[in-house]
Amino acid sequence: MAVNNNRIRWIDELKGAILVFICLGHIAGMVYTPPCVKYIADILTIIGVPIFFFLSGMLFKNKETSTKAYLQKKTKSLLIPYILLSILFTFFDPYIYNPTYLVNVLHYPRLVLPELLSINPHIQASLEFFIGDICCTLLGISSRATLPLWFVFVLYFVTIAYHWIFIKIKSQKVMAIIAILCAAMAFVLSYVGMGGHMKAGPILMAFFFYWFGVVMSNKQNKTDKWPNSIIFLFSAPFIGLFVLLAPSFYNQISFVNGCFAHDRPLSYLGFSLSGIIGLSLIFAGISKLNLLGFNALKGILRNIARNSLIVLATHYFFLCIFSLCIKEYIPIAWHFISTTLFVIMGCLASIIIFRTKLYMFIGGEKVHQNTTECLSIK
Repeated sequence: MAVNNNRIRWIDELKGAILVFICLGHIAGMVYTPPCVKYIADILTIIGVPIFFFLSGMLFKNKETSTKAYLQKKTKSLLIPYILLSILFTFFDPYIYNPTYLVNVLHYPRLVLPELLSINPHIQASLEFFIGDICCTLLGISSRATLPLWFVFVLYFVTIAYHWIFIKIKSQKVMAIIAILCAAMAFVLSYVGMGGHMKAGPILMAFFFYWFGVVMSNKQNKTDKWPNSIIFLFSAPFIGLFVLLAPSFYNQISFVNGCFAHDRPLSYLGFSLSGIIGLSLIFAGISKLNLLGFNALKGILRNIARNSLIVLATHYFFLCIFSLCIKEYIPIAWHFISTTLFVIMGCLASIIIFRTKLYMFIGGEKVHQNTTECLSIK
């Protein structure tokens, strides 16, 4: 398997590609987007979240690390960045500084205060929204300006839970039973409309896909030796099933809210697992190709993956700014292109700033010395 700085190339390339489509899915949800682009982005967003948990599971190391040491490691790399980034962007949340929008569109203030306080409605609206963002962060929802960071919160609990159970049990068969029961419980919570409460549904379903990633990581050495023709041929039926089932799940799944196809659990798992396997095989094959110009694209995807925490935190923030402050001044036909360019420039600037100045917000990683290193595509 091709490795660069102890990282598996095809995993980074797939993670980067999925993150791009998740960003496009969020853009399509806020501004006018060509229907074909919106459909593809939405479908890949639906499958993208399970793939992220799956890839995280593939990187799980079966080491006898103590639970305390593992907890400290994951708290530093996931929980603390989640809290710090959410709170940081709460102070810059564009909605807070547009109280007229909060009052007229989002219908704040929503709390009835005693007349003695006599707070201006616009000031109260901003205060309510700000306090609400802080509460959302503590509940694992993240601030509303960095909404996609909910993934980091869920991944934190899933990785710790899997490690603790694995250390205690050390049986892949029992782990399989637990993972299947977690998926079943996620479907039950979705059925009763409680999947989104305290992120219970997402955590349970994420545990299943994380476990599946761990299982498949034990088989990757075999597929690494396959020629590309066999890899692409083997991926064909999985991609075919994924494409066949995709229309039936369009606008039907919301992983973040714990809304799964509870009336079609086997179909949903078939859709998700076929997409995960098919796309993983395709990117494993693509990673072996050495084509002029194509290597640069793969390098860009790897850079996005290496900076996934920053991209997750900032792309939605810049999207909110564009939607709230800029969109109305641009013709609707140009919304998608202009928004995409605005978000790309914002993410590039953020990567440089966080990697050179604010690296303590992303887990205390070593600071880079120059812009070239920050944006390296090697």
